[in-house]
Amino acid sequence: MRQGLRARRRNGRLRRGLQELRRKLQGDGNLKAGGRQRAGPFASISRRKGTRTMAYARFAAMIPHHSIAILTSERAHIHDPRVRKPADDIIDDQAREITEMKQLIVELSGNPPSSNAPDLPARPAK
Repeated sequence: MRQGLRARRRNGRLRRGLQELRRKLQGDGNLKAGGRQRAGPFASISRRKGTRTMAYARFAAMIPHHSIAILTSERAHIHDPRVRKPADDIIDDQAREITEMKQLIVELSGNPPSSNAPDLPARPAK
């Protein structure tokens, strides 16, 4: 029961953090704190006219989402090895994807696509 209470509190903090991030992303799409633009990988992107800052910010918002999946899989009380294996795969996959996203964000901050670049079609789910 004690673990359940801790998990609920942690999930509440995570939820509030994501809500705060959403509020900061509303409007022009720039991450702001106290009316000033926050420094970081998106600082140079948001100053360039015609770039898709909001799309990059949404992409960056996937990192906390992946982090939550890792925490959930790490802290799960799993007794069945058939369930532990997929949970461990989630941990490995999500950690790898977080690293890839961080690298791509840094790359995009220095070399964003042209403002007239077409949207690329999404690959359908299998």
